Amino acid sequence: MKRGRAGIVFLLCAGAPSPAGARPPVFEREAVAYLSYLVRIRTVNPPGDERAACDYIAGILQGE
Repeated sequence: MKRGRAGIVFLLCAGAPSPAGARPPVFEREAVAYLSYLVRIRTVNPPGDERAACDYIAGILQGE
C-alpha cells in the first residue's frame, strides 16, 4: 500500500507548476484539494490503517 500511495501522490502532484501570479488550471486546484485532504487522513504505519485513505481515493476514482 505504501508504494500505491506514493504513486497516487505523484500523479496528483505531477505537472508543470503555474507561472508566478497565474491562476492554476482547474485540474491543478482539484489535485491540490484532493492531496490536501488525503494527507490529513489518519494512517498508522506499520502496520497500516489505510482503509480510510483507500476509501477516499476509491471514491475520487469512481467519480471520474
